[in-house]
Amino acid sequence: MAWVIEPGENRIFLSVSIKELWRSAVPWHAVCGPKGMPTLTTEERKVVYTAEVVNQGGRSGTATSENEGLYLKLAPPVEDGSAGTNPEQLFAAAYGACFHAALLNHAEKAHLPVKGSTLIARVTLLEDESGGYELGIELRASLPGIDRSKAQKLLNEAHQTCPYSKAVRGNLEVRLTLD
Repeated sequence: MAWVIEPGENRIFLSVSIKELWRSAVPWHAVCGPKGMPTLTTEERKVVYTAEVVNQGGRSGTATSENEGLYLKLAPPVEDGSAGTNPEQLFAAAYGACFHAALLNHAEKAHLPVKGSTLIARVTLLEDESGGYELGIELRASLPGIDRSKAQKLLNEAHQTCPYSKAVRGNLEVRLTLD
């Protein structure tokens, strides 16, 4: 495991390998899939893409991608939305784009036309019982020209295959709705 802390820059990087986790007395269920079945580790899978974004200053700082194609000034969320981009908006944008792509993929496989489809991703910052925070998510799709039952089936299928849905499953409430 490697921690890199650069003084004065509010940067923290954490790098840990699966082998290091394995040796560090991590419970078996932490590296297993559903029902305790072993899954492939990150090192055993083909890497399709890795995104890297450096944050400096937390919620009131900046986020910059490794290729500098993304540079954002961040601000904590405020009621009127005037303060700037916040982490919840970034998560909503990323989850929404990924989920919409999965939705379009399932529609194409089912030979259903999806011209003019839209997806609204709402990420809500919630206070929990202990005074901490968690997220609530709503994914609202508009699929013009597709029967409501078929559209709901597509939403459910996309929710099974979207990597963001897989990442939050069992940890965050995700509400799927149709316009």
